[in-house]
Amino acid sequence: MEPAVSNHPLKGRSAFVTGASRGIGAAIAVALGAAGVKVALFAKTGEPHPKLPGTLHETAKAIEEAGGEALPIVGDLRDAEAVGEAIEATAAAFGGLDFCVNNASALDISGIGELSLKKFDLIAGVNMRGTFASISAALPYLRESDHAHLLTISPPLNTNPDWFAGGPYTATKYGMTIMTLGAAQTEPGIGANCLWPKTTIATAAVEFALGGQPMLDRSRKPSIVADAALAVLARDPNAYTGNAVLVEDLLAEEGVTDLDGYAVVPGQTDFQPDIYVDLQAREVLAGEAVHRVLLLLRAVSDLLRNVVDHVCGRRGEDQRDDQRHDAPAGRARAPLAEFGTRAYDLLAARVRRGAHVPGVDPLAAVGEDPLLAWQRRDEQDHGERERHGDGEAGDDRRVRERQAPTLAVALLVLGGMEVVR
Repeated sequence: MEPAVSNHPLKGRSAFVTGASRGIGAAIAVALGAAGVKVALFAKTGEPHPKLPGTLHETAKAIEEAGGEALPIVGDLRDAEAVGEAIEATAAAFGGLDFCVNNASALDISGIGELSLKKFDLIAGVNMRGTFASISAALPYLRESDHAHLLTISPPLNTNPDWFAGGPYTATKYGMTIMTLGAAQTEPGIGANCLWPKTTIATAAVEFALGGQPMLDRSRKPSIVADAALAVLARDPNAYTGNAVLVEDLLAEEGVTDLDGYAVVPGQTDFQPDIYVDLQAREVLAGEAVHRVLLLLRAVSDLLRNVVDHVCGRRGEDQRDDQRHDAPAGRARAPLAEFGTRAYDLLAARVRRGAHVPGVDPLAAVGEDPLLAWQRRDEQDHGERERHGDGEAGDDRRVRERQAPTLAVALLVLGGMEVVR
């Protein structure tokens, strides 16, 4: 057993950490233990999960191997009575409580029309009710500490409306932030702050709910959040309270600017911005599947465009001198063109809503918007027609070239919408 850091400013303190069986919670708990903090671990996973790595006892073992002291407590954060008993046991075992770290969270970024009430009850129960239960049970003990901190892993209150697409989950995460910042207003002497990473963190939630291995490769390790958490907890709670800060910004305040060691993939520079962080991204958080669908749409639409261009070109030549068919065909094609445009816009809007990345157009991931490309080509054709005097026959042919691809896109979109759905 390696001894805990003997001169760390947090040595001898006590902490209660939720969601400590894996991911960010486990990383924070182990870092606290290594710093000499006595750590109570609270989570549901006491025994190995068939699909998810980590248990409370594995985290406790890692703390003990780092020279720290751990108290694993299996429980459901939605059970307020169980939470209260766990915090009471923590204070009894450690002689008080200095830190309450609200890390546990349930994730589902579905829109309000897609999320079931049962799933909403789960995420609201863990995120909001659980955080409230933890804070309210911890406050009596924290008020007795001379270095008390509430720390919640939740985002700054970003009011960019794009983030409201995943409204139910967003409401619960923002609720965690508001409760914590509210404590900063009503609990003098207790530092109440929130931490949130700029990039995605390599956790089971990112792997299974957001983007799989490609996103994990563009993420940072949980240790970056753990290091930032220790920095917050070491600050004077009277001077540092009421903040919702990004992890990387806080580390920069601490003089830590070289973040290369936190990359999951050594040398990675193209990181995936986390949700609620307005940074440009090349892929959408709705997952790799959306990206692949868009690539497929582009490939198929290019193929259809070439086919339709060829067919319409031939028809334009065959009917160049036959004006009797042109007027009714033109009148019939206009609604179809409008329908195709609206269908395409509907698909694009649906993809963008599902992406949950404000400021990022997921269609940009596959190159130029096909409709804009056709419009640009038409403008070029118009310029050629002006220069060469093609006349009405050439104009009619180009009308077919312009509107028939739109109809092809409409047919493609009808299938594509179901794929994205």
